[in-house]
Amino acid sequence: MLLRIVRTALRSMLRRPIRTFLTVQGVLWGTALGISLPAVLSGSRRTAEADAQRLGTDRILIGQLPAPEEHRFDWSLVRDLRRAFSGRVRVITAYTVRYTQLNIGNATHEVPLFLVDEEFFRAHSLTLLNGRFPRPVEIRTGEAVAVVTQGVSPAGKRLAPGTVLTLNGRTKVRVVGVIRPFGMATDQFGYYRRHVFSELVQDAVQVLGIARPPGLGLILRGEGILVPHRLFFSAYPNWIEVRAEPRRVKQLKDELFAWLAERGYEPVVYANVLALVLYSETIERVRELNRVVFALAVTVGAIVVSCLMLLSVWERRREIAIRRVEGARWWHVVAQFVLESATMCFVGGLLGVPTGLGLAELRCRLTPAAGVTWAVPVAEIMITLCAVVIAGVLAGLLPAVHAARVDPVEVLRFE
Repeated sequence: MLLRIVRTALRSMLRRPIRTFLTVQGVLWGTALGISLPAVLSGSRRTAEADAQRLGTDRILIGQLPAPEEHRFDWSLVRDLRRAFSGRVRVITAYTVRYTQLNIGNATHEVPLFLVDEEFFRAHSLTLLNGRFPRPVEIRTGEAVAVVTQGVSPAGKRLAPGTVLTLNGRTKVRVVGVIRPFGMATDQFGYYRRHVFSELVQDAVQVLGIARPPGLGLILRGEGILVPHRLFFSAYPNWIEVRAEPRRVKQLKDELFAWLAERGYEPVVYANVLALVLYSETIERVRELNRVVFALAVTVGAIVVSCLMLLSVWERRREIAIRRVEGARWWHVVAQFVLESATMCFVGGLLGVPTGLGLAELRCRLTPAAGVTWAVPVAEIMITLCAVVIAGVLAGLLPAVHAARVDPVEVLRFE
């Protein structure tokens, strides 16, 4: 008997394809709405934490605009920062970025120069191609050693470990290692630099007048010669880089700015926009709003389904009367209408799952922010499907009870 009721319900749905299609559409888009945002948020958070260093979601970059000597960053400031934020960050490193004259033979070439401290190599995932990294003691004592990136090859000369370089015509350093360029695919805000919309982001930065301290382009490219900063005693660090847990980046960014401002500095602090958004209170409010909107969508969908089923009862009074005359009991009719509404909602929910994931994929492709991706939110999908099925059952109860109360004698007497 139950199988017969199911077949009857399915035939009734197929006999009215337009009504069924419109009903399923409403549930479909409500389900898609409830799934797309959680898919993007869960996937982005997972990616932001797993690939934090590659995407820069764990990085806070602190630069400084040209300032008087008494307000410049110095190496003692970096030591104070490490003490003040000990245990709350992974690593704090500082470096000076500028161009230098590289003398090879009788030719002089201008190449990027990084004057680094002992924490620099721990703060970056560097790929060694040849030779070795400088030892911490060599950096602390200012040994004349250097690491060069693969792209530094003036006049076609390939630099290799053991090569002696002359910087600015007087400082000689010995190359101990060759590494891959350590630049990132993202800019200082965490946007992909080669994304189709990256130029729009840069144009917006210029229009808003956001400060860009000197040397930022060199940092983003990550190519040049790396030497201990103690080789140049007059050099000030013009960049401080902090690595921390992505979920702490937003709070630390504000605290670092306040800490430096209290000491008379005017820093320019950059952080990945994805980390700032994913772990902010605003995003939690958005998730709560999404749940409210989804609940409203399901409620409206249930009301629409209920109204359509009530109209269906009126249109099918003769069919219901004939079924009752043939021996169908009142609960058979109730089961048929409840099953119809629940099936339409369930089918709409099932179709809404891939639709919501498709919307999430589209959202991720359009944004230039690095790390914005999606994942299948299993818990949200199960809750959503259960919610739409329950809504379908409740929406079918009133029409079903109304259909069961149809008097076959009164209906057939006028047919």
